[in-house]
Amino acid sequence: MRYIWLIPLLPGLGAAINGLVGIRVFSRRAAGALASGIMLAALALGAVAFWQLLGLPAESRAYDVNVAEWIPRIPLATHDGIGNFEVTWGFRLDPLAGMMLLIVTGVGALIHIYATAYMAVA
Repeated sequence: MRYIWLIPLLPGLGAAINGLVGIRVFSRRAAGALASGIMLAALALGAVAFWQLLGLPAESRAYDVNVAEWIPRIPLATHDGIGNFEVTWGFRLDPLAGMMLLIVTGVGALIHIYATAYMAVA
């Protein structure tokens, strides 16, 4: 579950590779296989993370991964003393987010596979 930050990064990486080098370096079939393979890898990571989430006790089925601090700690005066204001950048996986993760990556992988097969025929 520590690697849920890779799930949105993988399709972006695949799009960058196909967009920058694409069919100039390798064939259309290889570009389609790369795009489909990366979407299937994102789906597999999502399925593993969701499976691990279901293994947690019901009252603690939420997992947070903080990637970086977006705004570092700033001391702020509040009505009951000095507090800290910070904004972190990260990902949270809970049961609803896990289901949506599986749906989005699953449909995305199916679209990539269908489009690759359809364009190979045309």
